[in-house]
Amino acid sequence: MIQFLDFPTFVRTKAASERYVMPITQANINSPGRTLTDQSDPIPRVSVIVAMKRHEASPFLGSLQHQEYESAYEILLVRGGNRSQARNVGIANSRAALIAFIDADCEAPSSWLATLTERVPDDQTIAGVGGVSESRRASPIFERAIDATFSSYFGSLDSPSLISIPETKKQFVKALSGHNCIYRKTILVEFGGFDERFRLNEDTDLCARLRQKGYRLLLDRKIFVYHERRKTVAKFASQFFWYGVGRARSMLTNRRCIDARVIGLFLLAPSLLITLYVLPTVGEAVLLGYLFVVLAASFVGARRTGAINVLPLSASLLVLEHCSYFVGLLLGIFLGPWNEAKMSNSIQVERHVILPRD
Repeated sequence: MIQFLDFPTFVRTKAASERYVMPITQANINSPGRTLTDQSDPIPRVSVIVAMKRHEASPFLGSLQHQEYESAYEILLVRGGNRSQARNVGIANSRAALIAFIDADCEAPSSWLATLTERVPDDQTIAGVGGVSESRRASPIFERAIDATFSSYFGSLDSPSLISIPETKKQFVKALSGHNCIYRKTILVEFGGFDERFRLNEDTDLCARLRQKGYRLLLDRKIFVYHERRKTVAKFASQFFWYGVGRARSMLTNRRCIDARVIGLFLLAPSLLITLYVLPTVGEAVLLGYLFVVLAASFVGARRTGAINVLPLSASLLVLEHCSYFVGLLLGIFLGPWNEAKMSNSIQVERHVILPRD
């Protein structure tokens, strides 16, 4: 069942960059299928899809409603199901030729949508464009330390979901992160959207399928969103533990998701323990080498973020990140591949249509 929700009309006036927000009112409509739209409303140029948990709030909806964008666009808040299912429901109910994705815990700068759509090239072999994220400059020191951790290769492995330094660099990549990206709808439909077995790494799997068919993916680090960081050490460790679980289960589900760097990390830990036991001197040298790399990477990250004072905390977080991820990989291997997904009994779709001001 797909349920469309009524909500109050949101109207803005005054500034030239503001928009009128017109809700589509379709309350308590049941449908056996996944496509349900009102074709009488203006056709937006881009649909912004936010996959959310059932009772999750949308604290950053206002940042999406106040975009400096000169064409009509729509925002689809999809609650229920796993993330792949929610995004697929959003795709099916979108009415635009371009589909952008952003996570519920991300705040979009006012220029985000305009910059994102401008970066979509005419080259039809480029299936999608994505960006990176950072925390706000006024964030607490713990969140700045996380940014520093993610700002080195050793802390992010150049994953778009973790990279924390917006810059002018553009590059073709293996995958885009679902927290800040845009695709052509025709391509998403052609490939059947996201594989709904994947509770995590669904964006990695989609991108792997696209690349197998010859499509390319462009990462533009100038496109960024503000991403809320974890507030405590325990939450940070939990985040990477579940990342490890998700990566292991995804690699076991389909070899498209296998990453040699992850396998290398997985093999490094037991190899180090065995070496420490069999050849203590060699093992200690390897351990010291690892700690030196951690310190060097933390220094690079702290300098890049302009927060050298977070260096000790960032180094500690980097070790915690690796350990938590490794333990998660172990559990993921134990749990095995992702199971076939069961469709949620009820998914709520809340649509906001943003029109250019006359």
